[in-house]
Amino acid sequence: MKTPITEATKNRIRSAVEQARRSGANAAKVGISHQESSNCGFESGRLKQAGASESLSFGITVLMDGRVGHTSGNR
Repeated sequence: MKTPITEATKNRIRSAVEQARRSGANAAKVGISHQESSNCGFESGRLKQAGASESLSFGITVLMDGRVGHTSGNR
């Protein structure tokens, strides 16, 4: 699987930080998590099922006027 962080994703991250700055944030931090998993099931010594999944999640934390705000999402 190994989906790399695409340029579009990098641009979204940059845009989020820039928007926070334009809105008056004193600081902003963006985090990304990429996870992969695979599974298989056997019955009577034979492969019965197989699967794989992948997820990409993100979060942004902003400091503004001494207050901290955080939001996150996934793709």
